[in-house]
Amino acid sequence: MKASSSIVSLSLLIVSLVTSPGCDQGFVIDNASIKTTYQPPNIEVTEQEGYKIVRGGLKLQNLESSYEKATNRITIKGSIDFVKNDRESLTLDLEGQVDDHGFAILKPRAGTHAVADIKLGGKVTCLGENWDCSSSFMDIYIAHAGHVYHHQIEVQQHKAEGQIPDSGAYQPEDDTDHDAEEGDEADDVTGPYVGDTVRDIEVILEIPRKKLESEQQPERTGPVEPNDDSKDDSNSGPKGDTKEEPKKTTIPNANKKSQAIDQVNKGRLESPISALDYMSAHAPAGFFVLRPQRKTHFATNELMYVIAKIGEFTKKEVPGYILPIGDLSREKGGAFGSHKSHQNGLDADIAYYFEEKKLQFTFNSAVASEKPNQEWMLEKQWKLFKTLNRTKLVDRIFIHKTLKKALCEFAIAKGEIHQEDTQGEAFEILRRLSGDVDHNTHFHLRIKCSSAQVRCRQLPDPAKASGCF
Repeated sequence: MKASSSIVSLSLLIVSLVTSPGCDQGFVIDNASIKTTYQPPNIEVTEQEGYKIVRGGLKLQNLESSYEKATNRITIKGSIDFVKNDRESLTLDLEGQVDDHGFAILKPRAGTHAVADIKLGGKVTCLGENWDCSSSFMDIYIAHAGHVYHHQIEVQQHKAEGQIPDSGAYQPEDDTDHDAEEGDEADDVTGPYVGDTVRDIEVILEIPRKKLESEQQPERTGPVEPNDDSKDDSNSGPKGDTKEEPKKTTIPNANKKSQAIDQVNKGRLESPISALDYMSAHAPAGFFVLRPQRKTHFATNELMYVIAKIGEFTKKEVPGYILPIGDLSREKGGAFGSHKSHQNGLDADIAYYFEEKKLQFTFNSAVASEKPNQEWMLEKQWKLFKTLNRTKLVDRIFIHKTLKKALCEFAIAKGEIHQEDTQGEAFEILRRLSGDVDHNTHFHLRIKCSSAQVRCRQLPDPAKASGCF
C-alpha cells in the first residue's frame, strides 16, 4: 500500500462526515467470534482532552483473533477500510502480551505496518473472571494529521469441546415475595464498553495529551462522590446537599474498587459496596434494605453514592420516613430471580413515597384503577427525581406509565416543560423516565457506567424526547 493513498483516504474522511457509515458483520472463525460493539448513526468527531477522535468512520474486514492462554499472547489480523471510500485498505496485524490486570497493548508485528505519517495500534481489555481473555473487547486506533480514528470490537473465544457449561442463573434463597418480571426494554440495546481512550492514545500511539491536575484517583472504600479528588478515604459518603454535581472526570484508575463488568443484563460485579453495611454505619440513613436475607444488596461506588443521596433527601424532605430499598445486585453480580438486569451493580429497586403510614414500610402499588394512588406523594417524588438528575449519573428510571403521565401533567401545569423544549432540567428528567406497565410498586433506578469502570458497557442514551406530548 502506498502512503499517499492512505493519507488521502483519511483526509477525505475528515471533511466528508458522510451519513450511513455502515457496520462490520460478525466474524466467526476457528478461534473466536468477533463483532463491532457499537456504531454511531453518523460519523462523529469529538474532542477529548485535546484529541480529535473520529468514530463510525472505519470498517474492519476479514478479522481473525487468537489467544494463547499458555503464553498470554493475543493477536488480531484483518484489514481496515474507510467508510464511503474505495481506496486501498490498511493491513491490520497486531499482537500483544496480556498483563496481570487483563490488559494487552497491541502493536503492529515487525514489518507489517510502514505507512508514513500514520500510527496504528490497539488495546485488549479482558472481561473474564480473574481477567481471563476468553471474553474481551479490543480498541483499535489509527492516528493521522491530528485526528484519531477509533473502532471497538468484542471478541468471544470459542469454548473447547467437552467444557462444562454454565450452571444457570442464581436463585436467591428468598424469592417468594419478589415482584413480577420487569420489562426493561433497554436491556436488549447494546453500546460500547467504556474503555480508556485518552490514556490509550497517549500510551499506545505515543501522542501527548493535555496534562491533568490529578493523574489518578485514589481508591475508595465509598461511597464517595464520583471523581472527587479529595484524599479522604474514610467511607464517609455524601455530606448533606452541598455538592449536587460530580467534578470533571479525571483519568480512570483501572484497579479502582467496585467495578461494573459488561452490561446490566449479562454482567458481573467486582469489589462491591454493601448497602446493608452502609445503612448500619450511617444510621439513620434515610433508607433500609427491604430483604437483606436475599443477599442482593450490593452496588458499585457510584450507585451507592446515589442511594445515599436518596437517603439524605428523604431525611430532609420527608422527616420520619425510612424509604425501602429492594434488589440491587448479588455480591459478585450475575443473574438472579426473575430480573433481566441487576447484574453489574448499576440497578436498584426503590419504593415510592406514600402519605399513609401503613404503605411506607414495604413495596406497595402507587397505581389504583389506572390512576395514581391518592396516597402517592407526587410532588416529593418529582423533587427526588430532580435531585437524582443533578448528580449527572442517572441513565434511566423505569416507572409505571400512569405515574409518568401524572409527572408530565404536573411539570406542564407548573410551566417547567413545554412541547417545544429540547433541553432543561424537567426535559432531561422526563426523557429518562421510562413508562411501562410493570413498575407500579417501585421505581427501577439505573445509573451510567463511570469513566473509572473501564470494563462497563454503557447503553446508548434514551431518545431526545420527553414523552409527555
